[in-house]
Amino acid sequence: MAAGTLTQEIIDRVRVRIAEPTASMITDAQLADFITECQRDLVFQLPDAALWPVIIDKTTTIAAGTEAYFFETAPLVATRFVRELSVKYKANYAKRLEADDVVNLDIPDLAASETRPYYTLFDDGITFELGGEATQANGDVFVIRYVKLPADISIGVTPVEPEFPWQFFGIIEDFVVSRAWEQREEEERSVRAYQSYTQRLRAVWMHYQPGVDTHLDRPAGVRP
Repeated sequence: MAAGTLTQEIIDRVRVRIAEPTASMITDAQLADFITECQRDLVFQLPDAALWPVIIDKTTTIAAGTEAYFFETAPLVATRFVRELSVKYKANYAKRLEADDVVNLDIPDLAASETRPYYTLFDDGITFELGGEATQANGDVFVIRYVKLPADISIGVTPVEPEFPWQFFGIIEDFVVSRAWEQREEEERSVRAYQSYTQRLRAVWMHYQPGVDTHLDRPAGVRP
């Protein structure tokens, strides 16, 4: 079975570092699984601004009288949804409905409407709070910008490649090397590679959010 070009590049680099140029203790399929694992980790470890390869704008036509839409069902189909970044309903950005907002909806200036939309997320979809039924005129739409979970890497006739491009290969390589050493029960080497991985994560955070001490959202020097 053949890996895609990008997957094979990462695998080749990893094999050099673990001194296993051909599969003997660890197969290419296992290394591909580690790449999948890393991509999923990056989605939850990196700031949203760094996740541009897996950010999707999904436009959906509003159905009159419909306020609830499911992520995996037409017309929405926001596949592999992880978290939303923004929601725009017709011409206005919607606000995520928090507990405090429920009380404020009785205040006229904060009441929900199609020009002041709110939304809530549930396990597999989104519901709009509009103060009434949704209306449709002239092809009105809503747009969800969201972070998606990368697809699993696949080796075979139709390979599935990493969704994070070459700019992320150093980070991915460190993670996969760490997992490979762990698989071979080389604990010390695994820890060193993982430390390099976390240092690279920290560098990305410092690039996008100067003054943030680590990937945790707190000012530099402040204890968690």
